[in-house]
Amino acid sequence: MVWLLLLLMTLNHWVLAPLLQLTEGLLELHWFGWLVLALGLWLVGGAAIPRPESGSPKPKSGAEPGRPRP
Repeated sequence: MVWLLLLLMTLNHWVLAPLLQLTEGLLELHWFGWLVLALGLWLVGGAAIPRPESGSPKPKSGAEPGRPRP
């Protein structure tokens, strides 16, 4: 996770910043690099969150819902 953050920061510094300098209106477009960085972190963070399995939990073997085990 840390290496991905470093990769995104490096991408922002070495790739997006020079591209933004080549464009006109640098002051208006400077937020773009931080937006891309935030979006990348949001996507990576969302992918790291475990999702619960769909459907209702299955009863344990031999047990029926509402009835004790024999």
